[in-house]
Formats: sequence, C-alpha cells, structure tokens
Amino acid sequence: MTSAITLKVANDTDKPVRELWQKVGLLESKPSMVSLDYPPHITFATYDDIDIGGLQETARKVFQGQKTISLSFDSIRHFEGDPMILWLAPENNPALFKIHENIHSLIDPALCHPLYRPRAWIPHCTLGSQIERDRQEEALALTRTPIEPIDVLLNVADCVTFLPVCVIEEYSLESS
Repeated sequence: MTSAITLKVANDTDKPVRELWQKVGLLESKPSMVSLDYPPHITFATYDDIDIGGLQETARKVFQGQKTISLSFDSIRHFEGDPMILWLAPENNPALFKIHENIHSLIDPALCHPLYRPRAWIPHCTLGSQIERDRQEEALALTRTPIEPIDVLLNVADCVTFLPVCVIEEYSLESS
C-alpha cells in the first residue's frame, strides 16, 4: 500500500478549493478529489514500500513545533498525461520547501516516488487527477483563466496510506 506525508487544510478555509473540486470533477468520469473523502492538501512524499513506524517518527520530528502555514494559491496548472491532472499552484513559500527538505534529510529520497524527490517536487494541491483525453481541452481552458487568489490555512499534518485514504496519525500544528 502506498503511504504519504501531507499537510492539509482542516478548517473552513478549504471551501474555495472544494468548490473547484466540484467544477473540475465535472470534467472527470468520477470526481477524483471529492471521492477521496480527504481535505485539500499538499503531499510532500509518497512511498510504495516503507516502514510505517519510521514514517510516523519522521513526521513527528518534522512537524514538532511547526506553526500553521498561511498559503495563497494563485493559478491553476496541469500535469500532462492520460489522464491529465489539474492542480492549484501556491505562491512561493519557503516553509513548504523547508518541510520537504527536512523529510528527505530523515528518509532516503531514493525510497520516495521520483516526482516527490528533491529537485523534482512541485508543491501543489490537486483539483482533479482523472481528466481523460476527450475533456482535456476544457481542462486546459481553466489553466488559461486567471483566478482570484485562494487563501488557506494548512493546520494539520499527517501520515496516510491510500487508496482509500486512511489516516495513520495526525499532527496538529501550532497557531501562528
């Protein structure tokens, strides 16, 4: 089973992202993000084969004393593929990169999925991961449309396994 370390929006600042999930979900055969039953989030690392206890220990160390992070998403982008993935791009936020760096200083990056390794990772919040070829032009139109900034508060980190998403352990971040 795949596991991950994430930082999520576990508060009402998630509403604009969830509204976009609904919109993007109309471009998918089944709305991928709504069906997860999991809040908007940023994934720092995913692993196909890792000791869960070690993953939890790493997350505890990384997020101990971590303050909540206010983040603004300012555009919709995409990852090429079939299916295509649409995602929200955040403003540059050094705290996200520091968390990512800390995780990979404690767990060998070679164990991580290649797209989440140092120098490859792109911070993002997925809007839809199952956009088939016949709806991709509509999806690309969304990436060309400017959006109002979406401000969220990332306030809970966790270790999860998926699919389905199962939270192994959560870590509430300290208020800023």
